[in-house]
Amino acid sequence: MRFRAWLAALLLIAAALSVLPEFQQGENLIPLPQARRDVLSTAAQVAVTHPEFTGSLGNLARRQGYLAYARHLAAGLRAPVTYTGLLETEDLLLRRLRDPHSVLTELWLPDSNPDLLPVGFYWAADGLVVYRVDGSPAALQTGDRVISIGGLGARGLLRRMRRYFSGNLPWLKTLAGEELPLGNTLRWFGLVQGGTVRLELERPSGTRYTLAVPLVPQSLAADDAYTQGRSAFVARYLAPQGMAEPQGQRFYAWRLTPDYGVFWLTSSLDTAGYRKAVERFFQAVRTAGVYYVVIDLAENPGGYATIADPLLRHLPLRPAMQADVPAAVRTQSPAEVFHGKVYVLIDGGSMSAAVYTAEMLSEWGEAELVGQPAGMATGAFVGAKTFVTPDRRVAYQVSTTFLRPVNGVQAASLEPEVALPVTVRDIQQGVDPVANWLSDLATPRVKT
Repeated sequence: MRFRAWLAALLLIAAALSVLPEFQQGENLIPLPQARRDVLSTAAQVAVTHPEFTGSLGNLARRQGYLAYARHLAAGLRAPVTYTGLLETEDLLLRRLRDPHSVLTELWLPDSNPDLLPVGFYWAADGLVVYRVDGSPAALQTGDRVISIGGLGARGLLRRMRRYFSGNLPWLKTLAGEELPLGNTLRWFGLVQGGTVRLELERPSGTRYTLAVPLVPQSLAADDAYTQGRSAFVARYLAPQGMAEPQGQRFYAWRLTPDYGVFWLTSSLDTAGYRKAVERFFQAVRTAGVYYVVIDLAENPGGYATIADPLLRHLPLRPAMQADVPAAVRTQSPAEVFHGKVYVLIDGGSMSAAVYTAEMLSEWGEAELVGQPAGMATGAFVGAKTFVTPDRRVAYQVSTTFLRPVNGVQAASLEPEVALPVTVRDIQQGVDPVANWLSDLATPRVKT
């Protein structure tokens, strides 16, 4: 079950956003008949592609309602139609699907010169907080609570996110923390005045202050430090012992301590190297005799749901679920089955196949979910294909398949059984709840 979209989704969204301000007042216009054809063509393609309207989920009334909505959007376009206006209309059309996989991917226009706010944000369980600072006025400090950005408070920011992006609340908060440093996002949301963004902040002491922070010209490629969010916390796996698998550019790695083993996946690519690493990991776990295994799918945007297969081969399977488990997993060797405790880490950045994998490990392999609510509903739209509008100006993705929830019960998010929320106070004090939870696994216990 292949799904590439979310491996690059944030970059693609940022690419689309990056062109908007450059053309709002320019002469790059689209003839009104062509713009309307583009919108209606996109709707027609969605209607014969997206599982909301096809296959077992297909519903004629929903399809007709969707096409009527597209006709309404097309009729609402007025000359002159800018590329910005077309992009926003296409975005509304795709957002109607409530599917974070079906998104705009590219607006084919000359590159703009993006800039950014030199401040990184993280949406904690109890509010938005400054996560990192680079070159801003000295008064701004990591850990300051964000009261408003450009005069818009947290609820207003979430409403703007819902206006332009699909997904559940954990995903929107994750995406907001990653998109808000981008100057073009801030402009699209109407939060920039005279090249600066007004931040209202609160110190840990409770003192509030306001600061006008100028945008800094910088390429999006250099923005990784801001758009990667909590991935900096991966450092918890690097000390005091090194990785048993080299990190480098790999999307997987594992580490073994005397008390637990951690297998870490930053994306869900099912490769031969990954499968071999899983085998080496569980062999090392058996040899060391550790009791706990942690599979880390936090911040994993997805890929192939088949990454679950090599993991499930080493987990005891629920007897009632045997018929649902893939045949390749049911041939597991009893000698290779791990009989300790298995945990799976998830959070708001866990998407697509990563969520489906966590479901399978929990429902079929008796793993316990730990962390924060996942960034997607149980069950998933996957298998995105890319299309372009008739004038080849706008590219977009549409999901082709729906994977039903593993246990048959659809929920707005995959919820952890062991909740590890990250609070504003945690950020202020440099506390990582996951690292603390891992340290608790090292407390003495009698191995059985």
